[in-house]
Amino acid sequence: MKYFDNMNDTIFNNIKSFVEEVRWKYPFELQRETRVEQDLGITGDDAYDFINVFSKQFSVDVTNFNFDSYFELEGDWILPALVRSFRGIKKEEKLVLTLGDLEKAVESKALTPAGNYKFMPND
Repeated sequence: MKYFDNMNDTIFNNIKSFVEEVRWKYPFELQRETRVEQDLGITGDDAYDFINVFSKQFSVDVTNFNFDSYFELEGDWILPALVRSFRGIKKEEKLVLTLGDLEKAVESKALTPAGNYKFMPND
């Protein structure tokens, strides 16, 4: 069963247009399963700007969205990686944010905190 069988395709098409407008046209088809950071390469400051512009464009409340749970920060990644390696600490796994999640956020008018918000394709 797909979670988005009954979703409004107009909203998703508007999200795809938004992504291409604020970023560019990607060499692959944007789907609900498309991951914002991993597939679209939107991370760090760009991700922060992307989510804020998305929020304004679609009137979505992002005040409770835990940005750090989904996106890597920009900057020096070598030193933190060395410190983690030295201390034997594993890198924190980030949650995945998909275009389907953004569609759900538009419908609910809120991008909710990590742990309460999941898009699960093909479940």
